[in-house]
Amino acid sequence: MTMTIQLIEENNAVQENINLDNYSLNKQIVSHSDEVIALNFAAQHQPEIIVLNYGICHLETPTFVQFLLQKSPKTKIIIVSKMLPEEQLLTCLISGASGYIDETANQGLKILHKAIDSVFNHEVWITRKMTAMLLDRLRNQYN
Repeated sequence: MTMTIQLIEENNAVQENINLDNYSLNKQIVSHSDEVIALNFAAQHQPEIIVLNYGICHLETPTFVQFLLQKSPKTKIIIVSKMLPEEQLLTCLISGASGYIDETANQGLKILHKAIDSVFNHEVWITRKMTAMLLDRLRNQYN
Protein backbone atom coordinates (compact mmCIF):
# COMPACT_ATOMS: atom_id res chain seq x y z
CA MET A 1 0.00 0.00 0.00
CA THR A 2 1.27 3.47 -0.89
CA MET A 3 1.30 6.18 1.77
CA THR A 4 0.33 9.65 0.58
CA ILE A 5 2.31 12.51 2.11
CA GLN A 6 1.12 16.02 1.34
CA LEU A 7 3.59 18.86 1.78
CA ILE A 8 2.22 22.37 2.23
CA GLU A 9 5.08 24.83 2.01
CA GLU A 10 6.25 27.98 0.26
CA ASN A 11 9.73 26.84 -0.62
CA ASN A 12 10.89 23.32 -1.41
CA ALA A 13 12.99 22.71 1.71
CA VAL A 14 10.80 19.86 2.97
CA GLN A 15 10.33 18.42 -0.53
CA GLU A 16 14.08 18.37 -1.11
CA ASN A 17 14.69 16.74 2.25
CA ILE A 18 11.99 14.10 1.97
CA ASN A 19 13.20 12.98 -1.45
CA LEU A 20 16.63 12.12 -0.08
CA ASP A 21 17.68 8.48 0.16
CA ASN A 22 15.10 5.86 -0.78
CA TYR A 23 12.53 7.11 1.69
CA SER A 24 10.05 7.97 -1.02
CA LEU A 25 9.65 4.31 -2.02
CA ASN A 26 6.02 3.26 -1.49
CA LYS A 27 5.15 6.87 -0.77
CA GLN A 28 3.33 9.33 -2.97
CA ILE A 29 4.64 12.80 -2.18
CA VAL A 30 2.56 15.78 -3.31
CA SER A 31 3.50 19.41 -2.69
CA HIS A 32 1.32 22.53 -2.64
CA SER A 33 2.12 26.17 -1.92
CA ASP A 34 -1.46 27.43 -1.98
CA GLU A 35 -3.59 26.64 1.08
CA VAL A 36 -6.90 26.49 -0.83
CA ILE A 37 -5.53 23.99 -3.35
CA ALA A 38 -3.94 22.06 -0.47
CA LEU A 39 -7.24 21.95 1.43
CA ASN A 40 -9.09 20.70 -1.64
CA PHE A 41 -6.44 18.03 -2.25
CA ALA A 42 -6.68 16.85 1.36
CA ALA A 43 -10.47 16.62 1.11
CA GLN A 44 -10.34 14.65 -2.11
CA HIS A 45 -7.34 12.36 -1.47
CA GLN A 46 -7.30 11.93 2.33
CA PRO A 47 -3.49 11.80 2.71
CA GLU A 48 -2.10 9.83 5.62
CA ILE A 49 0.35 12.61 6.55
CA ILE A 50 0.44 16.36 5.94
CA VAL A 51 3.65 18.26 6.59
CA LEU A 52 2.57 21.88 7.02
CA ASN A 53 5.01 24.77 7.02
CA TYR A 54 3.87 27.32 9.59
CA GLY A 55 4.87 30.11 7.21
CA ILE A 56 1.93 29.33 4.90
CA CYS A 57 -0.70 30.62 7.37
CA HIS A 58 1.35 32.01 10.29
CA LEU A 59 -0.99 32.84 13.20
CA GLU A 60 -3.91 31.27 11.33
CA THR A 61 -2.16 27.88 11.28
CA PRO A 62 -4.26 26.40 14.14
CA THR A 63 -7.44 27.29 12.25
CA PHE A 64 -6.02 25.81 9.04
CA VAL A 65 -5.12 22.62 10.93
CA GLN A 66 -8.75 22.38 12.05
CA PHE A 67 -10.00 22.92 8.46
CA LEU A 68 -7.65 20.22 7.18
CA LEU A 69 -8.84 17.76 9.83
CA GLN A 70 -12.50 18.55 9.09
CA LYS A 71 -11.89 17.66 5.44
CA SER A 72 -9.57 14.73 6.15
CA PRO A 73 -10.19 13.49 9.73
CA LYS A 74 -7.75 10.56 9.73
CA THR A 75 -4.82 12.61 8.45
CA LYS A 76 -1.91 13.25 10.81
CA ILE A 77 -0.37 16.72 10.60
CA ILE A 78 3.23 17.68 11.35
CA ILE A 79 4.06 21.39 11.68
CA VAL A 80 7.45 22.55 10.38
CA SER A 81 8.81 25.96 11.34
CA LYS A 82 11.85 27.89 12.44
CA MET A 83 11.81 28.40 16.22
CA LEU A 84 8.07 28.64 16.69
CA PRO A 85 7.15 30.23 20.03
CA GLU A 86 5.93 27.59 22.47
CA GLU A 87 2.49 29.11 22.97
CA GLN A 88 1.84 29.19 19.22
CA LEU A 89 3.02 25.60 18.89
CA LEU A 90 0.85 24.55 21.81
CA THR A 91 -2.17 26.09 20.08
CA CYS A 92 -1.37 24.11 16.90
CA LEU A 93 -1.13 20.88 18.88
CA ILE A 94 -4.40 21.54 20.68
CA SER A 95 -5.98 22.26 17.28
CA GLY A 96 -5.03 18.77 16.13
CA ALA A 97 -1.43 18.69 14.93
CA SER A 98 0.43 15.50 15.85
CA GLY A 99 3.97 16.73 15.65
CA TYR A 100 6.43 19.56 15.28
CA ILE A 101 9.86 19.87 13.71
CA ASP A 102 12.02 22.93 14.36
CA GLU A 103 13.96 23.50 11.14
CA THR A 104 16.70 25.31 13.07
CA ALA A 105 17.19 22.58 15.68
CA ASN A 106 20.28 20.40 15.77
CA GLN A 107 18.77 17.69 13.56
CA GLY A 108 16.26 19.93 11.79
CA LEU A 109 14.64 18.35 8.78
CA LYS A 110 17.05 15.40 8.93
CA ILE A 111 14.62 13.75 11.35
CA LEU A 112 11.62 14.27 9.09
CA HIS A 113 11.46 10.62 7.99
CA LYS A 114 11.47 9.48 11.61
CA ALA A 115 8.77 12.01 12.54
CA ILE A 116 6.54 10.91 9.65
CA ASP A 117 6.89 7.24 10.56
CA SER A 118 6.19 7.92 14.24
CA VAL A 119 3.13 10.08 13.60
CA PHE A 120 1.85 7.56 11.03
CA ASN A 121 2.03 4.94 13.81
CA HIS A 122 -0.21 7.07 16.08
CA GLU A 123 2.58 8.63 18.13
CA VAL A 124 3.26 12.31 18.64
CA TRP A 125 6.47 14.00 17.59
CA ILE A 126 7.13 16.80 20.05
CA THR A 127 9.83 17.66 22.55
CA ARG A 128 9.69 16.61 26.18
CA LYS A 129 9.24 20.25 27.09
CA MET A 130 6.15 20.48 24.87
CA THR A 131 4.79 17.29 26.46
CA ALA A 132 5.18 18.89 29.89
CA MET A 133 3.44 22.06 28.69
CA LEU A 134 0.52 20.05 27.31
CA LEU A 135 0.19 18.17 30.60
CA ASP A 136 0.26 21.44 32.55
CA ARG A 137 -2.43 22.88 30.28
CA LEU A 138 -4.60 19.80 30.87
CA ARG A 139 -4.06 19.90 34.63
CA ASN A 140 -4.98 23.58 34.79
CA GLN A 141 -8.08 22.95 32.72
CA TYR A 142 -9.35 20.31 35.17
CA ASN A 143 -8.31 21.98 38.43
